[in-house]
Amino acid sequence: MHLKSKFTKKPDGTINKDDISMPRKEINEYYGSYETFAKDLDSLTEHGFIRYIVHGRTGRQCNIYSFSDMWQKYDTEEFKLHSNDLRITNKKK
Repeated sequence: MHLKSKFTKKPDGTINKDDISMPRKEINEYYGSYETFAKDLDSLTEHGFIRYIVHGRTGRQCNIYSFSDMWQKYDTEEFKLHSNDLRITNKKK
């Protein structure tokens, strides 16, 4: 829900659907630990609610997330996740 609260509409009418970030400090504040956040995020990505835009681990920056509509196709043949949609350490699945 905290990630969803970061979804905003700007005064010019644009939305930040593909530019949602959560720095580690915020993760620790809201979740208590990165591990808990990562488990929740894995579940959301595996079910098509969220996808990764930028994997911050490679450049020591924040991960950038996007909200996805793929969840509407979950459990059908049309449901497809790209490896980039998943967390780097979770790509083996």
